[in-house]
Amino acid sequence: QKEDGGFVSKYCSWTGFDESFTSLYYPGEAALGLVLLYEVYPDPRFLRIALDALLYLANLRETASKVEPDHWAMLATERLFQHADAAKIDAEIHRRLYVHAQRVVRALSSGMLTME
Repeated sequence: QKEDGGFVSKYCSWTGFDESFTSLYYPGEAALGLVLLYEVYPDPRFLRIALDALLYLANLRETASKVEPDHWAMLATERLFQHADAAKIDAEIHRRLYVHAQRVVRALSSGMLTME
């Protein structure tokens, strides 16, 4: 995980990290996987990394005119909220993640309404 909470999306064993590609869905998928991992092995570091990833996405999309329909981030946010105390999610962080999830829901639902 990068310092800003994002992830390197590609790694090649013979060339190393490839930062020329950024995945839309990998950060949300990784965050969900980390929360699920916490549920099996309750190490708070897993929640911290998941929280950092979701905050990265929220920050990245906060001022974006268009938010991608990132269902993985929504699933991860919902699951992380179930562990809000263990993840030490305060009211401001909860609000930021909730607003991000709302924007993703709008993106998903607008795409559904415009399908032919």
